[in-house]
Amino acid sequence: MFIERNIYLLLAFLSKHFWFSKAQYEIWSRKEYDNDKYSLSKAIQIGLVTDQYSTEMGLIFEHAIEAANAEIKIPLEVIKEEVNYGDSFQAYSILCKLLQNGVGGIFGPSSKHTARHLTTICDAKDVPYFFSEMNENPEAFNLYPHSMDFSKALYFLLDAYKWSRFIFLYESVEYLNILNGLLAYYGNNSPTITVLRYDMEMNNNYKSVLRRVKKLGDNHIVVSGSSDTMPEFLKQAQQVGIMNEDYKYIIANLDFHAFDLEEYKYTEANITSFRLFSPEQKAIQEIMEKMGQKSSLEDLRNGSCPITVSMALTYDAVQLFAETTKHLTVRNVPLNCSDRSESVLDDGSSFKNYMRTVFV
Repeated sequence: MFIERNIYLLLAFLSKHFWFSKAQYEIWSRKEYDNDKYSLSKAIQIGLVTDQYSTEMGLIFEHAIEAANAEIKIPLEVIKEEVNYGDSFQAYSILCKLLQNGVGGIFGPSSKHTARHLTTICDAKDVPYFFSEMNENPEAFNLYPHSMDFSKALYFLLDAYKWSRFIFLYESVEYLNILNGLLAYYGNNSPTITVLRYDMEMNNNYKSVLRRVKKLGDNHIVVSGSSDTMPEFLKQAQQVGIMNEDYKYIIANLDFHAFDLEEYKYTEANITSFRLFSPEQKAIQEIMEKMGQKSSLEDLRNGSCPITVSMALTYDAVQLFAETTKHLTVRNVPLNCSDRSESVLDDGSSFKNYMRTVFV
C-alpha cells in the first residue's frame, strides 16, 4: 500500500468559491423566438479551444455533453478547435471564427496569458467564457477553487500537523495569494515561515534554490506551483538530496494525484497533498473508460490518475451551462469580434448573471 511508504494524499473538498457578485436576472418566454431564423429548436453550439491534452479534453467534453443532453430539451453541440500553447494571436483568430459561426459559450485553453485575451473579447460580446485554472479573473466563469479556499485548507492541515516553522516554496507571484491568505488565517499567531521562489531563473532549473533549502536545515516544506513545473520540482528535489526520511512535504497542487509517483515510493519522504475528487467515483471511472484508460483502484490510489482537475472542472462547467439552459434561453447568433462592432450575444448578459446563481 502506498500509505505505508509515508506518501499521503489528503482528500480535501475545497468549496468552489466564485468571485462574482450576485446579479438580478429575468426569464423570457421561448415564444418570442419561434419565428427567428436562429430558432431555439436548433442545438446550442458551444466552442472548445484546447492547447494541451486536446484528445483527452475532447473526449471528456463529448462525454459531458452526452450526460447533459440527457437532462435538457435543447441539445448542446461542441465545435472543437486546437491552438498552440501560449499563442494568443492564433487563439484570437480561432475565437473570431467561432463567434462568427454563432456559439452560446466558449471553453478556453489552459494558457493564462491566452485566457486573458479571450476573456476580454468574450466579455465585450456577452458570451460566457469558461476557464479551469487558478486565475482570479472576474470576467470569466472559473470553477477552480479560489486561492482563499486553498489557503483555508492549507491552514487547517498545517494546524493539524502542528508545524511551528516551515519553508514556503512558490513558483511565481500568483501563488503568493495562497501565502497571503494563509497569513490572514494565522493572524498574529503565525509560525516562522521562510519564503523562497523556486523558479527564479524561469528555466526549469530549480537546483540552486533547492541546495539553499538543504543548507537552511528546515525539513518542513510547503510547495505551491503549477502542474507544469511540479513533477520536475520533485525530481530535482530528489537529485539534490532533500527527498528522504528527514523531510516532510505538503504539495499545494490539486493535480498531485495525476503525477507519476512511482520513483518516490521508496524515498521514505513524508508527502501530503490535496485532491478535489476521488478516482474511485463512478463519474471518474466512466470518463476513464471513455479515454480507454484501465487502472486498478490500487494504482489510482497511488497516484497517476489520468484525469486532471482542469478536465474534471471542464466537465462540471458543461453541466453548469446545461443547467442554465433549462431556465433561460441562449441562441447561436453570429457575432463580429471586431472592436468596432457593437454586436453582442442576445440576452447573453442575463444568461451569465443567472448562471452565477446556479448550483449543480
